[in-house]
Amino acid sequence: MEGLSGDSNAVVFVYIDYKDPATQSVANILANFLKQLLERFEATPLPLDLCQSLNQIQSKLRSNHVELREYVKLIRCAGKYFVSVYFVIDALDECDSSSFRRSFLASMRDVVDDISNVKLLITSRPHISIENVFNQIEEIELRASPSDLRAYALVKLGTYAHISESLKAKILHELLSKTDGTY
Repeated sequence: MEGLSGDSNAVVFVYIDYKDPATQSVANILANFLKQLLERFEATPLPLDLCQSLNQIQSKLRSNHVELREYVKLIRCAGKYFVSVYFVIDALDECDSSSFRRSFLASMRDVVDDISNVKLLITSRPHISIENVFNQIEEIELRASPSDLRAYALVKLGTYAHISESLKAKILHELLSKTDGTY
């Protein structure tokens, strides 16, 4: 890992915001991942092969006409200079477009395939399936405890002074009976 200053691990992330169409563009996300990786080189000169790859597509980068496979190639090239690269994709379920998810997950599969130093963490509600995209996955189910949900809801309901306590109790009861560990 010569050439990198400081920590030779990289964590790159994206939050898929249903209100922000820019987070629902595969090219934008891959470009953002590449940018985050390149920023980790800080004041250190970029490795020659990475520099050459960037120079080859420089005009495409300026005009935003880079193909997804070119982003994947650049991300893989940059990633090999780190001991570990962790990709965090938060809220995949926030995008309603199944074609976006298919294209994005296929691109991420191409990024991580056959590279031992790359790890991928995807958060989503359970109705989004990724098992058929990646060779090996571990699924971890996270659920909020009823007491945490109750405490959170009580704080939020407490901000509504104009609502009676009996109505707050009904709201809390209904809310907790339907959350099933999520909020």
